[in-house]
Amino acid sequence: YILLGINDISNYDPDTCIENYRLLIDLILKKSPGCEIYIQSVTPKIKSVQDGVTNQEIFEYNLKLYRMCLEDGYHFIDVAYVLRDENGYLPDAYCSDPDTMGMHFKDEACAAWIQYLRTHTK
Repeated sequence: YILLGINDISNYDPDTCIENYRLLIDLILKKSPGCEIYIQSVTPKIKSVQDGVTNQEIFEYNLKLYRMCLEDGYHFIDVAYVLRDENGYLPDAYCSDPDTMGMHFKDEACAAWIQYLRTHTK
């Protein structure tokens, strides 16, 4: 299970991030041939904090991750699905840092994330 998150897309363009994923996965598969790879989507930010990487950029990046998984035969898990409100934002009730970064989770969000993983993977 791999999730490289917002830090990667904050520092690199999306195509470089995808290549970094491919490099990391190649290194993993060299050490553990045949293991199944699960890629998790990047999770959203709350509505009031959209400086830096925006939710639109996160969504577009997740589409690129999904395409990479389809092309390369990896499993894509859209954990962001369970961590978005009806408008695509992280619900304020799930956010532990609403006055600063607007992206880190409270325990309730982690529980929803874990439950999603349990019900959407083998």
